[in-house]
Amino acid sequence: KELSGKGARALTDWNLLEEFKVNMSDDDSVVRWKTYGWPKNIQQLIVDTKEKMVQDEEKFRENLQNDVTSFADTIVTLQKQVGSFYNHTDIEQIEATSVEARKIQHALNTAQKNAETYNARQALFGLPLTEYDDLKKCVRDFTPFKDMWLTASDWVTSHKIWMTDPLLNLDSADIDNQIQTSWKTIHKSLKSFKDIPGCYKVAEEVKKWISDFMPYAPLIQALRNPGMRDRHWEQVSEQLGFEVKVDQSLNFEKCLKMKLQDHIDAIVKVGEYAGKEFQIEEALDPMESQWRGSTW
Repeated sequence: KELSGKGARALTDWNLLEEFKVNMSDDDSVVRWKTYGWPKNIQQLIVDTKEKMVQDEEKFRENLQNDVTSFADTIVTLQKQVGSFYNHTDIEQIEATSVEARKIQHALNTAQKNAETYNARQALFGLPLTEYDDLKKCVRDFTPFKDMWLTASDWVTSHKIWMTDPLLNLDSADIDNQIQTSWKTIHKSLKSFKDIPGCYKVAEEVKKWISDFMPYAPLIQALRNPGMRDRHWEQVSEQLGFEVKVDQSLNFEKCLKMKLQDHIDAIVKVGEYAGKEFQIEEALDPMESQWRGSTW
């Protein structure tokens, strides 16, 4: 309205100048007649824009329909991959199988996001929403396979780190958490694969790995107790009858070769005392800091 009012005033001014026989320059005349013709031009522009919007909407609708059709083929491919994954039963191929499992899981995650996107676009066009029940089932069916093989792969990787990295670098809380999480996952896998012998055998083997290592968890917790000081290691060495020197060269594999697991009760007992002393020290440190700043 503001633009229309300005245009009307400009035309009125030009008409007034014309009545008084005022000579206008060629440029002014061009501007005058362009201004006079703009309402019609704008109306045509509105009509053209609406037609373009209708064409674009139809184009986007067609693209969406093509995408949804193509996406159906993607889901079929995923179903075939998931449906044949039970054939992976060679535990010696953990690395390759876990890589494949991660690829399929990534593809499923991407498919779920695409399904949400297509449904959102269908809603914008007022179209019926496609029910991706086959995709949801595909995700559910693949979860046990993915969980088992990724747990097995992570366990192999972590076990190597626990055994060969310096003992001082290990976090006993993280190790205990992975043991418990892996144990629960494998037990669920055993239930899921009771009718799939090959996969059940793999789950049993991984369960054995975990159960064989679990008795060492208390030893790692004792050895990595944050309260362990030199005096505590001296106590351990004294009770064991040989020196246990903790430095960057000591790893858990060497600890087992030293048969520390045979003395786990003694080591755990020293670790418990060290932990209690450490808690007392932690509680006293703030009090000591306050006393230092006090004037008596």
